[in-house]
Amino acid sequence: MLRARLEELGSLAPSSDAVAGSREEREYLERAASKLEEFGLGVEKFTFECLTWREKYAAVAVDGSRLRAVAMPYSPPGDVEALVVHAGEAALPHEWEKFDLHGKIALVKFYQKLDEASWQYLEAVWRGAEAVVFYDRFPSRRRRMVITYSRDYRFTAGAPPPVPAVAVSFEDGMRLLRAAREGRKVRVLVEAEVEHSSSSTVVYAGDLSGPVLSAHADKWLAGFTDDVLGVSLLLLLASELRDSAGYIIFGAEESGAPGYSPWYWLWGSRSFADHLERRGLLDEFGVLLNLDVLGGARLRLSASGPDFMEGLVGVLGDVEASPDQVIFDSFSFTMKGVPAATFHTFPELWEVYHTDADTPSRVDWEGVRRAYEGVL
Repeated sequence: MLRARLEELGSLAPSSDAVAGSREEREYLERAASKLEEFGLGVEKFTFECLTWREKYAAVAVDGSRLRAVAMPYSPPGDVEALVVHAGEAALPHEWEKFDLHGKIALVKFYQKLDEASWQYLEAVWRGAEAVVFYDRFPSRRRRMVITYSRDYRFTAGAPPPVPAVAVSFEDGMRLLRAAREGRKVRVLVEAEVEHSSSSTVVYAGDLSGPVLSAHADKWLAGFTDDVLGVSLLLLLASELRDSAGYIIFGAEESGAPGYSPWYWLWGSRSFADHLERRGLLDEFGVLLNLDVLGGARLRLSASGPDFMEGLVGVLGDVEASPDQVIFDSFSFTMKGVPAATFHTFPELWEVYHTDADTPSRVDWEGVRRAYEGVL
């Protein structure tokens, strides 16, 4: 019953990308807002400026065959044909020193810590690569990870990535590895566009002075556990709790900070927290309970402050707890001194994180039931 209700609510989301500031994200947020209104809740919206990147087309061609690919977010457009150099999963600078990539295409295996893809891209470009092709660690999936052209995570603007980057499946990575060893040329094609003055939205409803549930609407590719499931759980809980709680659905969690900022994520929640602070509303704000990357068997909790963490563990019982993490929307409120926590199962979902394999079939529904009951 719970699964059927959540999958029905999940059908509000588009089947693939809902990029920050895109039409798909906007329409998803509108459908979610309509659901909240159906539950008798007054809905408000906060609109803010963001960067919107969109893939229009991506492919890798070898020997006349085109391999299915996805452009890495923030990749520029490009059409490059060159020999391929296989760099494996090199990540640290000294691991790249042996590669001469001038005028070549770098073939790179995603590092085990997937967010290091941006560092792998930087190293490849600095060594002269004309394009970068990532291949997955797991079979039969393609993955998007944002690439930047900065060594740090500053809040301010950064530089745009200068060469195209795509990702292919593990199987297609092996085909390209064979091409590299046999000295055959490969072609990388990317069509993408960027809007620097786009806008995204935060939808909020209910009583923000009580417990406040949150999730994010934007996503890469299938994105069921990140974060269609979180939005669906929020809507289901809203149908039951009504005005006894508050509800926030953030746009622009995965990307969107203007000017190619290296800290591109959590832009929607950071902007909304700033907005509440400017209006003097943070002092009245309740406790934020964020729902993100659920779908695994073992519920985890990342919370601001040891006392708040211990209190939640005392209520929830069997749950792994850690300090709040910079990867979750709760962190935007933790930085403002607001008690905040994220319920997640992130370590279990690396295999499908930001891939086209992140579908309901991957979900441990008994784990979702425990998360639902724990929050309720």
